[in-house]
Parts: sequence; structure tokens; C-alpha cells
Amino acid sequence: MKKEKDARGRLIDKYGQVTTRQYLVFVLTLFLIKTGGAAWYPAGCEIVEHSPNGTRVNCTDPVCKNPSFESSIFRWDGHHIIVTDEKRLNRSTMNMSYVTLQVNCEEHLTKIMKIDVLDVNDFPPIFDKGSPSLINVSEFALPEQTIWTFNAADADWNPDLSPRFKFILKGFLTEKYLKVEGSTEASIILNKPLDYEHLKKEDLTLILSAEDYCNFPCVTNYPVKTSNFTFTIHIKEEDTLPPIFQPPYCMTFDVDGDNGNESQLACANAMYNGTVMHDTTTINMPTPIRAKDGDEQLNAPIAYRILGGNDEKIFSIGDDGKLTLNDTAKKKYNQTYNLEILAVQKNNNFRSALTTAKIRVIQQNNYPPKFCKGRCGYIPSTEYMVVVFECHSLSPLRVLVCDNDYPPQNINPNARVKLRSQDESWATLTPDGYLLVNMSNMPPRGGLSNVEVTAMDLETNEATI
Repeated sequence: MKKEKDARGRLIDKYGQVTTRQYLVFVLTLFLIKTGGAAWYPAGCEIVEHSPNGTRVNCTDPVCKNPSFESSIFRWDGHHIIVTDEKRLNRSTMNMSYVTLQVNCEEHLTKIMKIDVLDVNDFPPIFDKGSPSLINVSEFALPEQTIWTFNAADADWNPDLSPRFKFILKGFLTEKYLKVEGSTEASIILNKPLDYEHLKKEDLTLILSAEDYCNFPCVTNYPVKTSNFTFTIHIKEEDTLPPIFQPPYCMTFDVDGDNGNESQLACANAMYNGTVMHDTTTINMPTPIRAKDGDEQLNAPIAYRILGGNDEKIFSIGDDGKLTLNDTAKKKYNQTYNLEILAVQKNNNFRSALTTAKIRVIQQNNYPPKFCKGRCGYIPSTEYMVVVFECHSLSPLRVLVCDNDYPPQNINPNARVKLRSQDESWATLTPDGYLLVNMSNMPPRGGLSNVEVTAMDLETNEATI
């Protein structure tokens, strides 16, 4: 078939395409021009770095006849290429993964020989000296946000290449909160927001491991080396929680989480009780009114206000939470004031909490409660559960509490009596003060037993034994 030529003088077929033969000749011509007439030959030559002097270079194809070349690392011994300078056969100083030789053959050909130097992994990964040991993470940080990126180096890799690693992150936070991504650098990424209150008691120390990869070409059974870097996550607490009155009532409950049921803590504001004598301005608060910022690290200052229950304006409250009475004339005995107390952060009016303080006006208290008189009693020894009778009488023994603050009968309606704990296993006091005993549990004491009773004024917390 007659061939035609295009405008550039190239042979073309009937479809106007450059013929395959012409194309191959063109490509080969360009290659020879660029290499000075040389070609890569032979293929598959390799040597392990640090090989001692005299070690043969392994080539899958034979070298040409009577080759000659100039090299500071290799020489031709008449049969093989061998190592002559093992110190230079080091990839970290060569900055190359192969050596090229310009080989002159007997056939008057010049060939370029490529000898791969196989990496033996001299060095472990090294994390940057500037890597932080403490990383601050805000509670406001969002999922999929990168909180830090760690870089590592490997002296086995050529300077112009980025080394690759297998990064592994270990620690408590990796179960739910953090993950690591990347092969040339380690990006620490947030899975879910960090809650300071929930995690403050946990160990937030993490270990980042870097395992190196083969810097191809490399030896068989490449020895993997690992380096570790330890750092700690510091959760930067943000203003997310309102104040809470102390001491709070807290309980745990189970909720559905990412990995099944999770325990969470819920707390309710404390409520307060107090008393004030009907003719004084001193308010007795067994537990002082106090609120603190729910964000412990921030600990913002708190201000207090009375929102309700103070229609007569006789109470006021200071920045320390202390209630004071402004006017005694408007108080009435046995009156109760239910005050609504607001605690608000001084730096954020949107963070507030509300509780109740119940203040009762009581009789003046000059005397502690006391027992009206000493009591003794007896029990029939044949009964199982019996009432104790007064000595020399058939009347049941009754423990009564007197209080001179309540004339003329001197009976305090707010007094209560209680047995000590070790006596409760065999003795019982009824709400009216009658004493019962269980004979089967009664300690053997030669026919005589003592029962210790405490009398307490519930309004003043005064007690007598």
C-alpha cells in the first residue's frame, strides 16, 4: 500500500494517522538525544545500603561485555559490580534512593545503569521539637474541628520527599472524643464537644505513636520503628452553666449515648430554712445561702436578689448571700416567710438560678430543751415486746421534754426525742414518748439496762442528752 506524507513529512496511513513504526522511531530518537545515545541497562540492579566492601550488586539482567565506568562507590571486578566504599552507601547522606553509572561497553555503546539502594531503616520517626505537651481545647470547639496538627520527620527519607507514617492515638479521650487522621502529618480531630464538668476527673493524657513506612525501595522484612509523643488536653471551660446554690442535691441517671447507656450527673439547687426570734433582727441560718458559678474554672462573682415573699420589705440580702432583717415590729410569732432568692453572675445576667429560703418567726429562746424529770422503769421479764412502766407504778413510762421558753406548761411543741443508734436495735420510742423494748434483742446486763435519749429543739437545733 502506498504511503502518503503529511505536511511535516511524516508517513501517514489512509486515515491520516501517523504510522506506528514512524511514531516509535520518533520517540526513540528523542530519548537518545536526551541521554546522549545511552539507555537504561541492565534492569533490576539493587544493593542494600551499608553493604560491606566487596558485596556484589544484584542484577537480574547481565551487564554488557567488558564494561567500564567511573564511581566512588562501585567498581567492576571482571565479573560483577562490587562495593568499594561502604561508608558512602548511605541513603541519608546520599539524599538519593539509587545510584546511576554511565557504563561504556565493548560494543561501543554507552549505557546508563541504575542501581537501587535498598533502605534498611536506620532511623525512627522524630516528632518536631516544637510539638506542644499541653493543648487547650475550648468547650465550644465543634465536631470535625482540627485541634492540632503534629509533624514528624524521618532521616531515612529523601529531603525532597514527605515521609509517610501510620499514626495511632491512645488514651481515654480516643474512645469517643478524638481521632487522628493523616499519613504525612497527624491531625488530631474532635469527634464530639468536650464537656469540662463531665471530664474533669478523667485522665486527659494522650500518646501519639508514629510508625514508619518503607521508603521504597527497601529490604524484605522491613524493620518498622515507632516513636511516641505524650501530650495532655486541657479543656478550656466556657460560660455554659448557671450558678447553683450550695450544697446542691445531685443524682446520676442513665441516658442513651453513642455507645449505649451513659451515666450523667444532674444537680438541683439547695433550699434553705432559717429562724428569727420575734423580738430580734438576727436570722439563724443552719446552712448559709451561697451560690457558686456552675463553671468551676471561671468562678464568676455572684450577686443576690430577693424576688418574692418580701412584700413588707423587712428582709434584705447582701452580695455574700447573708439575709438581714430590717424591721422587727412587723414580725408576728409563728409567721413564715417564703423568700424567693435569685443568684446571678455579675458578668452575665443571663446566667442565673432561683431558690427558696423559708424563714420562721419563733418564740424567744433563752433555754435549751431538757427532760422534765429523770425516769426509771421496769418490764415484765416474761413478755416478748413490752411497754416500759414507771418505777413503783402501773403507768407506762413516758419521756417528756420541757422548755422554759414556753410557759406556763413549759412544753416545747417543736422538741423531738431520739434514741442513740446502738439502742435502736432493742428499744423504740413512740412519737408520744412511750418506750418499748424487744426482750429477744435486749443486751444482758444483769437485769439493768440504760437507754440514752436525746432531746432536740427543731427550730434552734439545741440538744440535750
